Parts: sequence; C-alpha cells; structure tokens
Amino acid sequence: MRMSVHHPGDDGLAVHVEHTRSCSGKSSRFGIGADEDDSSGADGERRRHRSGVVDSVDPGVDYDEVGARSRRSLRGRSGVSTHRRSNQSDPRDDSRNITSRKRSKGDGHSRFCFRAATAARAETQRAQQVIANFTGMIAAMTIVRRLAAVAVAGAAGCIPFPASSRAPTEVWLVLAPTAQVRANAGESADSSITRRGESHAALLDTWIVLDTTSFRPLLISPPRTTASGNRFAVVTSLQGSRYHPDVVRGIAESRDVIANAAQSVASLLVASSTTGLVLDFQEMTADDLPAVTEVSRAIADSARARGARQIGMIIPASDSTGYPGRALARIADALIVRIFPEHGMVAPAGPIVSPSWFARRLGARVGEVGVTRVLAGIPADGILWEARGAARRVTYAEAVRLVESVGVSLVRDPASGNLHAASSRDGWEIWVSDHQLIEQLIAEGRRIGVTRFALFGLEGADPQLWQSLP
Repeated sequence: MRMSVHHPGDDGLAVHVEHTRSCSGKSSRFGIGADEDDSSGADGERRRHRSGVVDSVDPGVDYDEVGARSRRSLRGRSGVSTHRRSNQSDPRDDSRNITSRKRSKGDGHSRFCFRAATAARAETQRAQQVIANFTGMIAAMTIVRRLAAVAVAGAAGCIPFPASSRAPTEVWLVLAPTAQVRANAGESADSSITRRGESHAALLDTWIVLDTTSFRPLLISPPRTTASGNRFAVVTSLQGSRYHPDVVRGIAESRDVIANAAQSVASLLVASSTTGLVLDFQEMTADDLPAVTEVSRAIADSARARGARQIGMIIPASDSTGYPGRALARIADALIVRIFPEHGMVAPAGPIVSPSWFARRLGARVGEVGVTRVLAGIPADGILWEARGAARRVTYAEAVRLVESVGVSLVRDPASGNLHAASSRDGWEIWVSDHQLIEQLIAEGRRIGVTRFALFGLEGADPQLWQSLP
C-alpha cells in the first residue's frame, strides 16, 4: 500500500504495518485505503490474501502529529520498510530487530530505522484503536438491528405488548342496514340494538351505498336514533350480499364524477346529523389502490369540510398490498381492521376467528400504523356450511335454534374458543362467536395495546354479550 500523511513528498512510501485486516478503507472516515498497486488484496477481494496495509486511520491524525523528524527521514528514503513479523509479535521486538540489522550500516542509518519503526509502531497503534472503535460501532449497529427485529416480531403478535392499562376500552357497534337486521332478527331486535348502541363509544347505524349503475351515493339505511353522540355513517360498495369493486373503479375514472360523489356524500352526512364517516370499500385488489385512495381522499376531504369530526376506514386484516396501512392512514383517522373470518365461506369449515390468529393479524396492522390508529374488528355471528358445499352467514340466535331442532348442542372448541356444532344427518356444520370468545379477543387486543374495538354482526347476537361489554 501507499501511506499518505497529506503532505507533498510524504506519500508513496512502502510501509508494512502489523495486525492487518482484509477490510477496505473506502469509507469516508478513513484517510488511507487500498493501494492501487495491490488493491485486490487490500480491499479484501481475495479471502485469504492479507496484505500489510493500514486499512483505517483516526480522522484526527493530522500532518503535524506524525513528527517532523520522521517526515524528514522518510522523505529522503523511499525504499525503507519495516520487518513484518507475525500478528502475535511485540512491536518493540520489531524495532530492536530492525535496529540490530541496520547497525552495521552506520549510526545515521540505524537512527533512521529506529525512527521509521517508531513511526510504524505509532501508526499501528492508531490503526488498532480505530479498528477497535469501528468494531464496536458495528457491534452496536448489530444490537440495534436485533432490537428492531424484536420490535417487529412483537408487532406481528409473536411477543406480548404491554397493555394500555390506563386507557379505557372503547366499543364501537356496527349495525347492519335496517332491512338486513329486520330480516335476520326482527324489528324489535333492531330497536334493542340501537338503544344499547347509544351507551357505547360510537354507533355506526347509517348506510350510504354507491350505486353500481349511476355511481351516485344513495341513503339506504337512515339513522335509527335521534340521540346525540358519536354517530357514524358508513359509505360502502356493498350491495346485496357482496361488494362491487367496479363502482369504485368507475367513479375513479373521472374527476368530475369523484367530485360529485364526494359532495353528495357530504350532503347526506349533514342531513343525517352524523358526526363521522366510515369508508367501506372491500374486496379491491392491489391494482385498485390508486382508485381507492383517490375516491376515499375526495370523500374524506368533503366530509371534513362539512363538519365530520372523524374519518374511519374498514380494511381486511391480511391484505397489506391492496390495503397498505400507512398509505390509508394518511386519509383516515382510524383503521377498522376486520380480523375475520379465519375460515370464510369459500374455505372449509373452521373457526370464525381464533385468539392466536386474531393476535397475529392485529399485531401486524399495529406494527404498520401504531395502536392509536387501529380498531380491532370482532364478529358476533358465525357461518353455516351446508352439506352441498354452500355457506352463509348465521346469527347466534339462529345457530341456537338450528342445533336444538336436530337434538345437538353447541360445544366450545378448546383450541379456538369458538362454539361449534355439526349434524351428521343433515350434513351441515356451524362455527359461531359468543360473549366468551369476544371477551377473550378483547383481552388479546388489550395485551397488544389496542383499546378500541368494533363489533360486527350484532343482530341476533349472544344476549349475554351486552352484560359483558365494557
């Protein structure tokens, strides 16, 4: 290598230094790097080749710190090099060996050799100190990376988060559209759920659907209570029994259509006296993300301009590509993560949501945006898988009636905590949620640090649920 001390005439001397390393000196902190005559060895391109090079220096080493006498001696003798010994040798032995071998050539030459060895020994000590500091820095960086990995694992539900014991638990009630509730549970059940919802943190009871033909927002389920409070309207692409992604795509094709839809939604919010808005555009793909964000942002901005205090968005738990939490959190104040079903209608029969599965999915979303931006969506209903392979949603009350009609009972599955029943005669199988499972899921969310929860499928829910909710 060539060692430079940043002074004309002092570079270009061939000096070998002990305790070499095969790392490169390309970092901007180091003033001495690989010599171009032997850069491959010095820069570590050959694994077992180790050249005697200074691979790093202290940035504080300046021209005046080398020593004037050594500089004058080295300037006139470019061909002198120290004797390289093994890494275990004492640098003082090198200086004595050099001096004894050169003594026969004269005292002046010996004094120069001694000075050269002294300078080399000083540079070795400096290099060793810098290397030690550099090694410590790398070790510290490794520790930081490991701590970050532990934090990410915790966010994914692998380790427990500290519970937010000081923050109270908030429960938002998501009421299905009026016609759906009355069809499944009756008019009295609809009124009962609405009354109970008034005492909770938020009530989502007003539904605005984006029409698949005209792309216009339509109020399909007006407010079911005039009580003041934290009441939300849901703007959705859900019609019938499924979501219609095409309506969001169609609105996004024209800025004028986007603006008209956003203004119409804001007007309906004012007319219904709701204080907030929840966007519900599910079953979109990753390719639809630009359309979802553009339509959602326009509606959210118009709603805020007309007095909406809070904007939420319902998103699936697992699809972080089509519904990236960080991007959507720039639009919505809260993300309602729908952490169900674990086994959907197109999958084989199984638990609606098990606590361990719930914690992993919720933890992953918390890792994206933090606990304060997340509401954990929990089901209060279940799914019935029929003999011919079809599946449909079933309420808790309906499940109880069905199992009693065939003489079987709902039994709690020990692994998932879900209630389960099957009929060998009729060939159906039911998995359904109840108040105990919901309590367990809320406890899992609290363990992670989440304090807000949204309950879905409340029509025909377990009657004991209302006594157990915080």
